[in-house]
Amino acid sequence: MKFKFILTFSLFIFILPSCDKSIAPEILATVGSREVTSYDFSESYSKRLVNSQLKDSEIEREKHLQFLIRNKLFSEAALRDKLELDSIAHRYIQLDSIKYIRDELYYEMILNHEIDMNDEIMRKHYLWANRECHFKHLFFNNKERADSVFLLLAADSSLFDSIAFQTFSDERLKKSGGDLGWIRYNDLDPNLELKGFDLDLDLISAPIRSSFGWHILKKIDERNQMITDESEFQTIKNGIKKTIIRKMNQIQSDQFV
Repeated sequence: MKFKFILTFSLFIFILPSCDKSIAPEILATVGSREVTSYDFSESYSKRLVNSQLKDSEIEREKHLQFLIRNKLFSEAALRDKLELDSIAHRYIQLDSIKYIRDELYYEMILNHEIDMNDEIMRKHYLWANRECHFKHLFFNNKERADSVFLLLAADSSLFDSIAFQTFSDERLKKSGGDLGWIRYNDLDPNLELKGFDLDLDLISAPIRSSFGWHILKKIDERNQMITDESEFQTIKNGIKKTIIRKMNQIQSDQFV
């Protein structure tokens, strides 16, 4: 399999949503028929930082790029050999690789109109796309630890900040009680978004599984943009459908970790 690496590149890890001008993403690596673009990198890397305890560094950026390239290699080989998901699992290919294969399948299903989407669900996501939420969170590597902490918080929710101080190694998260700041639609792992964006203010969620581990969310505040234009929803309806299916696809994949 032929692939090439582009060794030198520059990109912004966080893309400002306010930028109106569309810029074609830079191709960082080509793996067979697939490409790793600067958009792939920035979107997945920023979510990884938000949803875990990693600190940004040149080493972490390089590791993440290699991670993306490896996944593209696995998905290219699996699709080429027409492997089924179960056989891939038995060959110990990581779930992250399976996600890329499922992405290919989901795009094919969309093109063939094999997936129907409830209008109510699409409208909910349209509302979320016009909402920002202020969250605090706790992160755990395993469900057992997350469950035990949730029981403590269920008995006394005021322990949230002190548990965050003990949980995180990052100084900012330790001192802020796990504060994530204001989060927009598409910023979080899909399952965190699904459970968190409709969470009532000041309530603490049960443990939520993500691609990175287990989280407990607390919604501090939310702000919503006024929506009055039905025509806008109708215009972007198909795009919303594709976004929801992609998110559902990832949530389903994560259940097998």
